[in-house]
Amino acid sequence: MKRILAILGASSIVIGVVLGVSYYLELPKYRFEQAAIETAKELPGARLLTSFKSGDLISPISWFWPATTTWNFAVPDPQLQGRFHAFTLIYGEKDPIVYLVDADCKDKSSLGTISTNRKALTPPSTYGGNLW
Repeated sequence: MKRILAILGASSIVIGVVLGVSYYLELPKYRFEQAAIETAKELPGARLLTSFKSGDLISPISWFWPATTTWNFAVPDPQLQGRFHAFTLIYGEKDPIVYLVDADCKDKSSLGTISTNRKALTPPSTYGGNLW
């Protein structure tokens, strides 16, 4: 009986240590998740489009509690109706990916352009500065 209790106690300690180390290694992803939620709260009119959770085979804590590492938001353009900005926040990326989406498909090329290398909004000079 003592042997069974010793085996159960030792295995409990090992499992606890493995889960603790796994959580510590995944902690930056969970902090990113909280930062993305706070960012969305600060964007006026922001709506969550999609989010993706990721798990690692080598991280046991992510088997049960995977972190959300990709967030996609839509924010309406304050200047024009039918146009919005799509933001993608990805864990590990320095800058968000931003697309300007024209939902009504009208030509508004004189109002702003999209840079092809980073797909970030280039605001025209009539806006008087940066939108964000």
